[in-house]
Amino acid sequence: MVFSRIYFFIRVFSIDIVAGVLASLVFASSVMNVSLPRSHYTVLGLVVWLIYIADHLMDGAKTRGKSTSETHNFFNSYKIPIILIFLLVVIFTFRLILYRLELNIIEFGIAPGFAVMIYLLLNRYYEKESKWFFIKELWIAVIYTLAVWGGPVIYAGDIISPVQFIQIAAFGLVILGNVLIYSIYEREADEIDGNRSIVINFGLKYAMNMAVYSLTLSILIALTAYIFLGAKLNHVLPLILISASMLIILMFPRIFAYRKLYGVISDFLLLLFLLVLLW
Repeated sequence: MVFSRIYFFIRVFSIDIVAGVLASLVFASSVMNVSLPRSHYTVLGLVVWLIYIADHLMDGAKTRGKSTSETHNFFNSYKIPIILIFLLVVIFTFRLILYRLELNIIEFGIAPGFAVMIYLLLNRYYEKESKWFFIKELWIAVIYTLAVWGGPVIYAGDIISPVQFIQIAAFGLVILGNVLIYSIYEREADEIDGNRSIVINFGLKYAMNMAVYSLTLSILIALTAYIFLGAKLNHVLPLILISASMLIILMFPRIFAYRKLYGVISDFLLLLFLLVLLW
């Protein structure tokens, strides 16, 4: 009972998401062969947390406690204390960015930061007929990849080798697959709540094909990097293991829909990026 409550708060406040982002950053810094300052990890973790909290607050306000999502209803019920905590973290993060990060990192962060604000606004207010302009899963995957790899690339001197470039591409495809899993499994809840997703806009078959192609291509790219370009085994193994595991999640929907195991496992899988630390 205690464990279930702890896990509930971990999921509601996106602590598992932040852990996955930080594990991804460890992986990216290893691939780029750089050592990042602790402040970079701290800022990225806090910024990602703020983005998800802002998204949950907006969804909670939209559904007004009548959502099929327990998270959205929770944020609607406790919005006042959450907003206060949110603002305090914003102030702390802003000061940390100004006094701890290098100027070139701050300048780079403007682009994904601006993209995040556009995403949040479009996700809430975009109502036009054109479905291709705002495919939220693609937006999330691109922003996530930029946020994780921007720092390591800058610290590496803005120089990316071919093998590093294709590993970044493989990573982006893994994140896209992860986001698509949520959209596929939560299609009914999204439809009831009036949320946008690739499944709602283009259909389940289209979303499934995109997820399978993305994860399969990620595996093929990782194998190509290892066999033909001399990539290190500990750099390609996490990509292969995560992608293959996510494909299994897609193959057995009845099993992984039970108690939302798809979310628990798909987010946990990102921690496999920490395998780079083993050797």
